[in-house]
Amino acid sequence: PFSLKPKLPSPNRFKTAHRILSTELERYGFDICHQFHPSWYNDSIKNDDLPAEILPPFPNASPHSTAFLVGNTKNLWPVFLNWLYREKHVSKVDSGDDDILHNDPLDAYTKEVIGKVIDDNSWRLLSSSSPSSMAEDTSSGKRNGGLLHKSSRGMKCNGTEESIQYDVYWAADTSKERLVSMQRISQVSGLCYLDEATNMACHPTYGPWISFRAAIVLTPWCCTSIEESECDDLVSPPPPERLAPGLLRKEEAAAAREYLQQAFDEGRPDEVHKYLIASRDCITLGKEKYRFTESQILYHYTQNVRYIL
Repeated sequence: PFSLKPKLPSPNRFKTAHRILSTELERYGFDICHQFHPSWYNDSIKNDDLPAEILPPFPNASPHSTAFLVGNTKNLWPVFLNWLYREKHVSKVDSGDDDILHNDPLDAYTKEVIGKVIDDNSWRLLSSSSPSSMAEDTSSGKRNGGLLHKSSRGMKCNGTEESIQYDVYWAADTSKERLVSMQRISQVSGLCYLDEATNMACHPTYGPWISFRAAIVLTPWCCTSIEESECDDLVSPPPPERLAPGLLRKEEAAAAREYLQQAFDEGRPDEVHKYLIASRDCITLGKEKYRFTESQILYHYTQNVRYIL
């Protein structure tokens, strides 16, 4: 539909997008923002013979898309609690009740912050040009209950129209068509070692004391406005080497698997979280410095608001 020859994304653009997202998200406590290519995830599903109906691939992944895995360490907790107490007060004043606590407040905070960061910085994500050379042309996106899905931004840069599309997959969304394994992304992107038996992602610095919140997929204008044959010279970058199992000691990995099995065998739902916590606690890597606070880990596994009040 365009007569102009499309301008392919510059090699530095995604580096700029990574820097912008990392800097802005860290202000809100999301101190993990790891870049990866959607094809690495899709290829791993295919190579491991996982049925798409169980773990669907990213749709429309192209060689010139990029993506970011967003998560946090224990540094999220004080920032989130400050937000919660502020929102709890506002909600109570407005409605006479603590509406913010009726649903998962951490999920609400995650969606609010990531949506805000993308919306506020969409023009910066689109172009590495200086702000003075940019003028926003159009803006169209779809929000359903705070969910960002297949939104886009249109810009004009020096008279040339460009746009960017983004899609956010939430770790908390387990619907069939939106299910994404954040742990598998951390594995194929070289961020973490993934213990397949427990599905525990282990970071070289933080150990298992991390949580993944979302995967953001960015696709530049050229990928949606031209025939695929015009970009045949673009190929997806090769995935990095996966981290070796040496991050986990054999006896610790065995203990974690035993605790996980006990969690599955536990007949009392109120007791399951104790075994899940123990499965992390038996890993020494990162524990002394990066272990979650008691309230953070208890809320992580129970979503019971009494642990954050």
